[in-house]
Amino acid sequence: MDEQAIWTLGDEITPDRPVYGRGEFLAKTAIDEEPRVDLDDDPPGHANLIDWPTKKEAQKKISQALAAAASLHLK
Repeated sequence: MDEQAIWTLGDEITPDRPVYGRGEFLAKTAIDEEPRVDLDDDPPGHANLIDWPTKKEAQKKISQALAAAASLHLK
């Protein structure tokens, strides 16, 4: 998807809230962590992270690792 299509999709998914930015990271980054990657490809190139650990500390550790690997895109 090109940049404009990504922003348009974000606006369509959250019509009641403005989209100010997004974070992107490669699925490979998440594969190294505990949640599983579900390559649903809806929209194309999209994946979901599923089976997160139940403990808050483990969730925080994974979230921080993903955030460190992500690139920030502001609208």
